[in-house]
Amino acid sequence: DDWDPFADPADGSAEGLDPEAKRTSAVEVKPQLSWAPPPAAVGPIRVACLHGTCSNGNILKVQLQRAAKLCGDKVEFIYLDGRMKSTKDNPVWEEMSRTFKGQEFYEWAEISAASSIAERQYCDLETSLDFIQDLLRQHEPLDGIFGFSQGANMASLLAAQAVAGEGVNFGFVIQSCAAGPGWVEQRPDLFMQKLPMRSLHISGKLDTNPPVPLVELYQEPFSLLHDDGHKVIPSSGGREEADFVAKTIADFVLSAAQ
Repeated sequence: DDWDPFADPADGSAEGLDPEAKRTSAVEVKPQLSWAPPPAAVGPIRVACLHGTCSNGNILKVQLQRAAKLCGDKVEFIYLDGRMKSTKDNPVWEEMSRTFKGQEFYEWAEISAASSIAERQYCDLETSLDFIQDLLRQHEPLDGIFGFSQGANMASLLAAQAVAGEGVNFGFVIQSCAAGPGWVEQRPDLFMQKLPMRSLHISGKLDTNPPVPLVELYQEPFSLLHDDGHKVIPSSGGREEADFVAKTIADFVLSAAQ
């Protein structure tokens, strides 16, 4: 769940992108779930945004700003803060404190020490899900969820809860730089079938997290890989690549109104 806070743009090439949908057969396909997205937004599209580990909503706002600017006033991005304060033993706490002086940093859940980045699990998963669902209810109606890093991990669980009728409903999910879904073993009841929700998956080729690890959880996922590491918007591949990734996010969000 660790990530580089330096998220926004640069100058160079846009090679190595793969916007094609990825599909796997790792999850057995069963009869389609009887789920429907909420009606299309009448006003601005509303997207709840979940930050990564040792971060906060203000930092994610900076990281996502390139895509948000392309959406203009057609989209309202709602930046939320995690359930518990980060502590100094977090591997990125010192770097974050130097970069974002005077800010509080948060986590959505406590990582299980026995888990790995390839099979991430959490000690307090149900408490965390209850907390996030309470936050989402405060901001209903919602059209979609954006999650980065640990926020992306939580977003997959929120999508599964929405499809199962166990939480706030929304129509799409965007997951950037997620970890491997060890949490499926913690809540197998939510992942018995591939999720019919629209989903966009983004990873960096240089990220230590596995590439687009959640595509197997969805019926028709869309995915792309950029040439950078653990970042919302790549900065090492140049302006063209940064613009491409930002536009892909913006177009995916704006399509919710169609």
